Amino acid sequence: MTGSDPGEARVSDELQATTAGCADAHRRLGQELESIDNSILRRASRLPGWTVAHVLTHLARNAESHIRMLGAASEGRSVEQYPGGYEQRASDIEAGAHRSASEICDDVRSTATELEATWARTSPAAWRGHGLTQGAEWPCRVLPFHRWREVELHHADLGVGYTHEDWPDGYVDRELSLALKALPERIAGADVRRVLAWLVGRGDQPASVTLAPWQSRREHYHFLPGDLEDVDRRVVTVFRSRVRQEAADTYGPLAQQMVELAQRMPGFGEVKTFTAEDGERVSLVTFATGEDHAAWRAHPEHRLAQRLGRDEFYDEYLIQVCRVAAERAFRRDG
Repeated sequence: MTGSDPGEARVSDELQATTAGCADAHRRLGQELESIDNSILRRASRLPGWTVAHVLTHLARNAESHIRMLGAASEGRSVEQYPGGYEQRASDIEAGAHRSASEICDDVRSTATELEATWARTSPAAWRGHGLTQGAEWPCRVLPFHRWREVELHHADLGVGYTHEDWPDGYVDRELSLALKALPERIAGADVRRVLAWLVGRGDQPASVTLAPWQSRREHYHFLPGDLEDVDRRVVTVFRSRVRQEAADTYGPLAQQMVELAQRMPGFGEVKTFTAEDGERVSLVTFATGEDHAAWRAHPEHRLAQRLGRDEFYDEYLIQVCRVAAERAFRRDG
């Protein structure tokens, strides 16, 4: 993902950092796999109800799910992480957990290798796409971080040597900010004020705090790391207006001047104007960033036109300034 926009460059840098961090996590896990035999595989993991075999099988199927989503995004499509939902996820893990150590470890290695190859060939357009998780959109640009999370957490869950003490700083820095973001919703009501008093220097450190389980709300898993937020910084202004009948002839030339002004401004994307059957005019003006939009809004010629509009031209108007949250496109060939 490349481009001159600072937000897009920031995302590109973060993608490189998270894919590299996850690749390192894959290598650490791969080294651990060298010591996994059938007896270790059948041990209970740190996750209730799962053996080491279950955890490793989950990591392999998780890698496959990311490969599937990124492959679809490269074709301009969005697919579910697990086509059969979480029932399929559970059944695939259970079925795969009964294989031999060599089969499971080879599965983990090969799917991790294929995922890294998929990252390398994913285009900027595909990184701007998304997968789906239970119908909710999952931006492709955060998949490498989420995979990194899966590998770090589940490597420790194996209970065969790797622990939270071994988590690298790059992962800890990213995950800690997200965990703290969810903290207010996880603290039990009776503890909220004690924690707050401690944080603002007005109370002692609480001896214990009751927290709801991590991911007690589905959104907690899908919080976006800071550098991956707002990848699309475009701003679309929706300008709805009704021009006074007696001002219609003089309004047209001024409106055209404003279109030409917008087209000369840095970050201009496009402008389209439509007239509804009831006479209301609707203009859609797109700029690359909020800063570009603000510069256009504050331009002296535009300011003068705004005053003239209120004084002479409009019976009424409504302005809505919007961010692009998602985008879909279709174009028939031929």
